[in-house]
Amino acid sequence: MWLIVPVFVIAFFAVELIPFGLPPVAGRDFGEFLGSSDGAALLYGSWAWLAILLAFFIFNTVLGEELLFRGYLLPRMNGIFGSKDWVTNGILFAVYHLHVPWVIPIALLDTFILSLPSRRYQSALIGVITHSSQSLFLSVFPVTTLASSFTRSLPSARTLRRTTLDDPGVCPISPSTSASTPTRSSGHRRTGHGKPRAGRPHGFSNNDCV
Repeated sequence: MWLIVPVFVIAFFAVELIPFGLPPVAGRDFGEFLGSSDGAALLYGSWAWLAILLAFFIFNTVLGEELLFRGYLLPRMNGIFGSKDWVTNGILFAVYHLHVPWVIPIALLDTFILSLPSRRYQSALIGVITHSSQSLFLSVFPVTTLASSFTRSLPSARTLRRTTLDDPGVCPISPSTSASTPTRSSGHRRTGHGKPRAGRPHGFSNNDCV
């Protein structure tokens, strides 16, 4: 049974590509919004919106539509509609999308991808996995946007080096200075045994740090 699930997942995405000539109302296409600059601006650096969207995806498909229509209603429709229970279930699922009427034709085709397999194999998990693939795909947009904002907020090595060089309170040791032969400076005062006693570290001159 589980070997057939990838086939339904692919079919579920293929149905989304069928042109029905029913464009969504401007500003109501959620997937288009997530991929737009406005969606990126909303999600940029916002962990709260990421949590809200992920919770929405989980409760909409996994714990919402699929458990309601395929897990609860479909098994109980058989006593009334008999062998046509999966057809009635699919029509009811399409009517449920009256708030987004341009989705209804695709929702009717989903009857053969969600309702029929769940009825045939007596498992709501087929519909849950197939339908959740859509949520998994949509979750890519907020996750990548948030990851991009996080990586951009981290300073680069060049920025750190420039900040260090521009800070008058920091005196970096340059490779040329550390590798060169130590020079005596006015800050080195030697004792009678020839060892530095005070002043700057060995190998530095007064001009190393300004």
